[in-house]
Amino acid sequence: HFYTFYQPAERPVPSIATRDIGALAAQLLTDKSWTGRRILELGSPYSPAQIASAMTEVLGRPVSAMSVPRDRWSATMEAFGLPPGSSWAYEEMVDNINSGWINFDVPGVERVAGTAKPQQVYTAARDSQQ
Repeated sequence: HFYTFYQPAERPVPSIATRDIGALAAQLLTDKSWTGRRILELGSPYSPAQIASAMTEVLGRPVSAMSVPRDRWSATMEAFGLPPGSSWAYEEMVDNINSGWINFDVPGVERVAGTAKPQQVYTAARDSQQ
């Protein structure tokens, strides 16, 4: 299973590979063609179910997205290695994404899609372990 805190597991949420973030940061820091203020939203919409499908493709075994019930978030995050009591900020953010309070693709925001597909990210991770 691919455990997710986003609910439902079929709803896309903007996601981006760290290599895309680094490349964009380097580009923006060296780009002298703009001045003023820009608000960028990084990522392409992928649902946890789509991420699990990419894992299935790369690993060659079934992986399914499994939403963690809200009352199990802290314990699950601690089982993943977070120190006890440290998950509150992440929980608050995901609660607000799940409720729609944090929204994406709002007017005035510049969307920058990721270039790395989930399959590419998981293939690179798999290959680095071999």
